[in-house]
Amino acid sequence: MEGETPVIEQHIEHETENEIESGPIEPETPAKPTDEVQQPEEPQQEEPQQDEEPKEDDPKEEAAVVPRPPSYDNPRREIVPEAAKPVAIEPLDPTDAVIAENTNEFIRLYLDGCASFDVKPNSKIMTMLKGCDGNEECVDISTNYIGDRGMIAFAHALSKHESLVELNFAGNGIRNKGAQAICEMIKGSNTIQHLNLANNCLSKTAGKAIVEVIATCPNLQTVNVSNNKIDPDTRLKIMKALSRS
Repeated sequence: MEGETPVIEQHIEHETENEIESGPIEPETPAKPTDEVQQPEEPQQEEPQQDEEPKEDDPKEEAAVVPRPPSYDNPRREIVPEAAKPVAIEPLDPTDAVIAENTNEFIRLYLDGCASFDVKPNSKIMTMLKGCDGNEECVDISTNYIGDRGMIAFAHALSKHESLVELNFAGNGIRNKGAQAICEMIKGSNTIQHLNLANNCLSKTAGKAIVEVIATCPNLQTVNVSNNKIDPDTRLKIMKALSRS
């Protein structure tokens, strides 16, 4: 028994040395409570990813693209400002030239009639009226195809002419209204002797107007209405009116 005692003492001494080296173990202090209450963060929901559709070319986006000026592609090329660009001068309308050169009373009356009936002035008629002084006896505008409205405008121009003897309006595409305007123009004339209305589109209505105007023109001798649509009975009435019977 005496041999085991030193072993126990050595063990006790060993434990005492370990306690001195490590020191006494202090108890852990609890964390102080804070006044702020932290709310738990809500978990973020991830949005489901959708399959991206292929984008089509938008024509508006293409139209919005502004092309670069030519000077960007070619720095040496100068851009001419709008004010410096040459302006194309349109050729002068012969009708305007006639008006500018000589505007008499007959031209003014003719343009008046054209404006009233929305008719473009005829260059041949304008040229003829240019030298008109009111003393002409014969007026020939045959085969000009001026139509009803053109004839009405021209009759308006001749309404102030007091020395007319012969009128040739053949082949102008005149219908009843044009013929009535002619009859109104020569109504009561003491100078008119010959009236040519051949190769037009006159019918019975125009024929009646001619019969009536013959009675107001004592010197009217011939009226040519061939190649029109005037019926035979109306033609016969025109012949009888001219014979003064």
